[in-house]
Amino acid sequence: MGIFDKLKQAADALTGGAAEVTVEWAPDPVIPGQAFEVKVVAKSTGRAVKSDGVFVDFLGHKTVVVPVEESAPEDTMKGDASDEPAELSEDAAGDVEDDGDLDRPALNTEIIFHESFRLCDAFVLGANETKAVEGQVTLPAGLAASSGQELGHSYGIRGRLEAAGNDPDSGYKPLNVGSA
Repeated sequence: MGIFDKLKQAADALTGGAAEVTVEWAPDPVIPGQAFEVKVVAKSTGRAVKSDGVFVDFLGHKTVVVPVEESAPEDTMKGDASDEPAELSEDAAGDVEDDGDLDRPALNTEIIFHESFRLCDAFVLGANETKAVEGQVTLPAGLAASSGQELGHSYGIRGRLEAAGNDPDSGYKPLNVGSA
């Protein structure tokens, strides 16, 4: 193996570029408590990839509006440095986004659900090989229905090939969760 091959192998381990991964599912929306079909496809980008398995990961967020506090005293609004407005801080349960506009409320996003399901055990994905893995998964009953990306509940799904270094994955795709 030449120096450039070793460099590419190291880069693939750091970036997750050893394989391209996609994820598909049906039906849409998925219903908590009911099994649904998932398919993860992994394609080697050139060399063999030793995998510890194929996984489907789910992530759920709840986003709420953090209300704007009461109007600041008039002298603060005129630029009195002694009464600077308090900065927004990170909440223990999530992150608060602050775009610097004090006239608009901020958004607080909290992770409410994170779970992984193994679809298959360890295997070696051969050089330039494509492998499709299918299975059924069930999200727990009681999850709130999706309510959009801006406010309320939102969910994501990704397919992931567990491997040395950074796992190649599909990235989180929006998942529409319906009500039971």
